[in-house]
Amino acid sequence: MSHSTDAALPVIFRGHTHPGFWGHGLGVGRSAFPLTLVPGNSRPLAGRYLCLIPLRDFPRLDPGFARQHDDWHFSDLEADIVADVREGRALLIFDLSNEGPAFYPPLFEHVFRWLQAEQLPSRRCLWLAQNRAISAAFAQYFGAAQPAMECWYSDFFVKIAAYALTPGHADSLLPEDIGDYLSVLFSGWHKDRLLLCLNATPRIHRLLALAGLRDAGLLDRSLVSFPGLQYCKPGTSTDEVDGYLRDHPSLHSLRPHLDWLYAQPPMRADVFSEEGNALVTKLDLDVYRRTSMSLVTESDFGAGAVDRITEKSVKAFGVGHPSFILGSPYSLKYLSNLGFQRWTMFDESYDLIEDPTERFLALMSEIRRQCALLDHAPFEWLAAASDVGRFNLQHAHSGALLRTVLKQEDAQLTAVRRRLYGD
Repeated sequence: MSHSTDAALPVIFRGHTHPGFWGHGLGVGRSAFPLTLVPGNSRPLAGRYLCLIPLRDFPRLDPGFARQHDDWHFSDLEADIVADVREGRALLIFDLSNEGPAFYPPLFEHVFRWLQAEQLPSRRCLWLAQNRAISAAFAQYFGAAQPAMECWYSDFFVKIAAYALTPGHADSLLPEDIGDYLSVLFSGWHKDRLLLCLNATPRIHRLLALAGLRDAGLLDRSLVSFPGLQYCKPGTSTDEVDGYLRDHPSLHSLRPHLDWLYAQPPMRADVFSEEGNALVTKLDLDVYRRTSMSLVTESDFGAGAVDRITEKSVKAFGVGHPSFILGSPYSLKYLSNLGFQRWTMFDESYDLIEDPTERFLALMSEIRRQCALLDHAPFEWLAAASDVGRFNLQHAHSGALLRTVLKQEDAQLTAVRRRLYGD
């Protein structure tokens, strides 16, 4: 069956009050929205369509959890829609593109058992999330009995950052004229701190980062945002951080610095009172003007079970700031794939180390080395960093970053159309 590649894809959604992050993200930065909601959000009586299941969050894959919270569960999907998926008239998309969870078998098994019980073919069922390590985890866990679902990736927050860094759009973060900003970004006369470290929520690796900076004598010479331990994510209590330290003897020197950090009030470098995801489209250029480099503490810090970057790295690179990434291994490759250049003056071998503790120690060693070089010859250091910084800033400001993201999205949309229409 042929179908126009320009026509908007008909969509219905179930289980949420809106169609989800993937559908919303597709409309950002585009002149024509590639999806169209079927009137009344009702199953169409003829023709092919997408059925989106936006997942509010990962635990709701568990039917017991969903019932406990009086939530709709994907197994409540109407039988006629399930039949349409089975017969090839519909494509089923589980949308978790706002999160990047690791593969957790007990939750995923609820999905797989349902898909297999309903005899839904793998080409008609897609899982959308930010974590690129899910496919390999599926294969390793299920082996030859790999379940009937494919994993695709959708970096919603990366797209939002690319959009926000492109002048001319609503809520753009960069001004139309970046001349004044660029004139001071690599000027040693305007720097009053060595390093910038913005932390929206407490996580173990963010506490380690601040303790590591203090251990190196760099915390007082840095601009830092950190909300304190009053706004904690699960897994970031002081007991859990202390347990991590006990399990990693190479980090024991950080113990007194963590004790000091626990007692500190919130630290603020930028001007925003927002927390969490509300900071995605916030940017204070002054903190980049005042500092020479960034330590970006990403959302994830592990051995690669979660493989993604977020808007945090994209914003730092997009404003031209020389940046280190404390996140998952191989994080820097995604920034290269988005068209950014990397600072060859940095030893980036830390990014290739899969063990998170070893990666952290290697990164902190390189930060100390770069800060020593910066202290010794600040104007020369900034001059050496300026070519890459200017390129990256222009890459975002010119719209090239957003075009790169849209090109990647176009390829995914083409693949979705082929799955749906068989072109």
